[in-house]
Amino acid sequence: MLDVDSLDVYMGETLVVLGPNGSGKSTLLQLIALLEKPDEGEILVEGVRADKDVLGWRRRMALVFQEPLLLDTTVERNVGSGLSIRGVPRRDRPRRVREWLDRFGIDGLANRSAKTLSGGEAQRTSLARALVLDPEFL
Repeated sequence: MLDVDSLDVYMGETLVVLGPNGSGKSTLLQLIALLEKPDEGEILVEGVRADKDVLGWRRRMALVFQEPLLLDTTVERNVGSGLSIRGVPRRDRPRRVREWLDRFGIDGLANRSAKTLSGGEAQRTSLARALVLDPEFL
């Protein structure tokens, strides 16, 4: 059971959730991402219930899991996968993908299969895939 009376996070603020195994860290994040429904209470974003526009809320965020969960394709396509889903114009995608590949030092891996990556390379690919979306919430 997760018992949080109130949690305020302000724009531009970095929040770190710490606690021992089983304390509810993952549950809290799943609730915020609307991957799980709260038994009680509500999730408010800028004063509006997030569950009133689930898709709209999810389009404002990006998630990075402990396990990278990469698609069975190249690093470049993994990083760019969310851009097409979010409707970013095709002409803008290569530049954005290359920028994040470069920022994470994985530009040399662009054409490599995600299956062949080390753990660290896979995690950097996952982070680039999230950040290329320019999310308001990560």
